[in-house]
Amino acid sequence: MTVEMISDNAVKVVMPAKLTADDVTQLAQRLDGLIAERGRIRVLFDLTNFGGWENMEALGAHVDQLKFVHERIQHIDRIAVIAGYPWQHQLFSWISNVVHTQGNVFDRGQDAAAKEWLLR
Repeated sequence: MTVEMISDNAVKVVMPAKLTADDVTQLAQRLDGLIAERGRIRVLFDLTNFGGWENMEALGAHVDQLKFVHERIQHIDRIAVIAGYPWQHQLFSWISNVVHTQGNVFDRGQDAAAKEWLLR
């Protein structure tokens, strides 16, 4: 997993093919730090290679971190997702009904459009 700043208040997260429990913990810590530093942030998730979780421990860590979203969503202005698989569109659609922040899903290859939308 890589995390890089793409503006003063926006970060791009490139998810690995298989998410580990350590990845989940590291991402939560990184986003916490950015929120503490900047107050409000925007996040671009690149899921083009993301195929799921390494094992049940990783899935469990991710489920445990769902509270992260609930507790911190008020500090996230926008979320853009670059989806690599159809199921990711469905997952984001479900999540967007629960999470009340601006969000948009883009298809593989629409990186520039996703970044442009996020930074508007």
